Amino acid sequence: MHQSSISNGFCRATLVVMVIHALSLDSSFAQDCGSPVDFGFSAHSWTSSFAVDCSIAVGSNGIVATTNDGLWLFDRDGNELDDHRTLIQFFGGAGGVDTLSAFDTLSERYFVLTMQSPDFILAVSKTSEPTLDPEDWYFHEFTNLPGGNPDFPCMSVGEDYGYVSWARVGGGPPQGTAYIASATKSDLLSGETPTVAYKFVDQIDGQTTSPQFRAIGCVKMYSQPSSSMGLFITDSHKTSGVNTWVRLYALDASTNTLYSHDLTVPDYFTAPIKINSAGTDGELTCHWDFKFPVYRNGSMWAAHAIGPEEPEEEPKTAKVRWYEIDMNGWPLSQNDPELVQSGTIDPNTEPNEGISAFYPAIHVDDDGNIAIAYNQSSASEHVSIQRSIRKHYDDLGELRSPLVIKQSQSSPAGSNPWADYSGHG
Repeated sequence: MHQSSISNGFCRATLVVMVIHALSLDSSFAQDCGSPVDFGFSAHSWTSSFAVDCSIAVGSNGIVATTNDGLWLFDRDGNELDDHRTLIQFFGGAGGVDTLSAFDTLSERYFVLTMQSPDFILAVSKTSEPTLDPEDWYFHEFTNLPGGNPDFPCMSVGEDYGYVSWARVGGGPPQGTAYIASATKSDLLSGETPTVAYKFVDQIDGQTTSPQFRAIGCVKMYSQPSSSMGLFITDSHKTSGVNTWVRLYALDASTNTLYSHDLTVPDYFTAPIKINSAGTDGELTCHWDFKFPVYRNGSMWAAHAIGPEEPEEEPKTAKVRWYEIDMNGWPLSQNDPELVQSGTIDPNTEPNEGISAFYPAIHVDDDGNIAIAYNQSSASEHVSIQRSIRKHYDDLGELRSPLVIKQSQSSPAGSNPWADYSGHG
């Protein structure tokens, strides 16, 4: 295992927008801070003070982008193919929140999940080239969910099943627990009512109360240990003291059997709940969940926000930690997963400069090149969207210097997690 970090200066220009990029890691990468965006296109500018919760599904012929503001459809060159739909127009009723999108390469279909608390609605495209007209989609409602109100949803699609994970945040104690649902994929694709099974995920070290919500990262799979196996990851998020491991889960949906393994990682402290951003008076929300982990060529890649090495320091700051985990065929093999490499994105060039890096999303291509998108801010710096890459031949644990994609000149009022701008497809 190898661990390293990057510690770089940052650029102080600004503009709050929501940008979604169709990543192409084989592109030529400009690495100078403040240089123009070197790939992708601007999909949507976000002006609300409400949470963005962006996601992107890159298909063979098109791209579906989602936020809490609605849905967009583009070709792979960034040309809009259909009029924007609000979540109310697409899903009906009250619309939705915490919307996620994914493209399944096996079926060539798009999946869009939204939360109409306390329920989920999953939309599945009828073809590989849908419009945003609801007539081009099947809609599946997941009601009477176990464990009360859901939050922090995550989704993935495998060969035989679709998977959704979420944290339980309402309905009385114990809070902080989590659930995983599996649904038969053939029924999702045909519009029939799927067979759905729910699995309770055990609590970690008695962390049962708000705000220590038990978010479970649902791994996007380009292959699987088996056709029915979904993979998941969470951290130990202790309210005090050092964390020394992350927990991996595997759910065999054919038997509803859950496996777990605690993987030792370099020590870290839990990220603060609130961090500074210019104009917010320290009220910017920071989450520490694994949002978009990926499984490809036998390895799981994951990133989350962690706290500073001195957790009592002021102002509170966050850093980005990332991992490559060789799964070694777990849980079907007799071998345990192993940490291959990890690294930390810390934008502070000196201790306690008050700069935070947070809300990371990681993606990897078939050659093992990675890109991490994340946000950065401080008490004197409005939020920026940044990304850093690692080519497969770079030194283990090393990331290249970050590139600023977009920066803000103002901050919306309120304390909602509106800076949640990082997603992948």
